[in-house]
Formats: sequence, C-alpha cells, structure tokens
Amino acid sequence: MNRFLFAVFFLSTCTCNLWAQAATKTFHIAYDCREASAIDLTGLEGQVELRARGGSRILIEMNISMENGSMILLRNLLKEEHFAVEMAMESTTAKIKRKIFGKPKSYFATGPQDPIPGLPIIERVSYVVYVPPKQLPTVIISEAQKVH
Repeated sequence: MNRFLFAVFFLSTCTCNLWAQAATKTFHIAYDCREASAIDLTGLEGQVELRARGGSRILIEMNISMENGSMILLRNLLKEEHFAVEMAMESTTAKIKRKIFGKPKSYFATGPQDPIPGLPIIERVSYVVYVPPKQLPTVIISEAQKVH
C-alpha cells in the first residue's frame, strides 16, 4: 500500500511539473528609422539587449514567456495585440514602445486549457534590438532595461 501511495504521489508531482511549464513565443518586427536622429526604447517593458547589424532597418526580436499559461492563451493574447509594439516619430526621435491596453501583467489561469487553474499567469517579455552600427550611439535606454 505504501508503494502504491508513493507511486501515485510521484506521478502526480511529475504531471504537475509538466503542466507548469511556460508557454513561449518569439517574433520579429522591423522598422525603418533612417530619418531618426535618436531611437528611444524606454517604452519597451522588460529587458532590452542591443546588438549591431547591417542595413538601415531596426529589427526587434520579442521573446514572450508565460509561466503557468497555455499556448492557447498566448495565441489569443497575440491575436488581441496584447503584445503589440509601435513606433512613432516625435520630432527627429523614433519612439518605440509596447502598446498597453490596461490588462494586468499578472492574472490567474481559469480555463480548462490552462495547465493548473488557479495559479497566477506571469508574463515575461524581453527584447533583442538589432540597430545599424551608425545609429547605435543614438539609442536611448534606461539602466533597468539593460541586460547585464
């Protein structure tokens, strides 16, 4: 009997660990910022890593991870443009920021497709921004965003 209970406990622990894995997605956005004398990335929430790349466009790699969330929930949030990024020119500065729709960054799993209903779903968004070498010195980024 003790072996049976141990086996049930062990299997349930393994199953819960499988369910609790994060749903992840990476996608890319490109902007033409040749007209900009500065590029402001302070509107992006999360860590930002800067890298130089050839060409005249800025390429943003957005990495999204949702702890305790399902791929179905992540796809639905993507369809609703929950993770949308936009660029606006203000004078000669290109301001790149994430659109915010008032949704909280932490919420609870409630659907049957969610790994474990009732656990908080936590979003983590990070960026790798590829900038042309001549524009690299003009990038504005906060200390909190920098990848150390």
